[in-house]
Amino acid sequence: MRKSIEVPVESLDQILGQLQPTLIKIDVEGFEPDVIAGASKTLACDSLLVILLETVDSGIDKTLKDFGFEPASYDPFQRKLEISVNNHLSNNYLWVRKSSQVLDRCQTSAKFQALGISF
Repeated sequence: MRKSIEVPVESLDQILGQLQPTLIKIDVEGFEPDVIAGASKTLACDSLLVILLETVDSGIDKTLKDFGFEPASYDPFQRKLEISVNNHLSNNYLWVRKSSQVLDRCQTSAKFQALGISF
């Protein structure tokens, strides 16, 4: 017999309150439409530039576009951002708004090292 527990549910707008995120990663195992539905205040926030999520259906696609986001792909090795409908890489979809601002942040950020390789 499987036991269950009740879990309180809050919208992303309720959770974030007055916070102004720059990037949001949504990984909710198929509940992405519900999260997006409860995030209109967050999606309208001018500071939000990037959303990364695992599932995109036609409703999410329309909502993100309505809030000014575009599908994109990013190559961290070259620090290259490209607006592209082919944005489903590594099991995630990348959406950006103000792509020139996002690219500038990527290109001017501090270099880092991973597995002995500098980027």
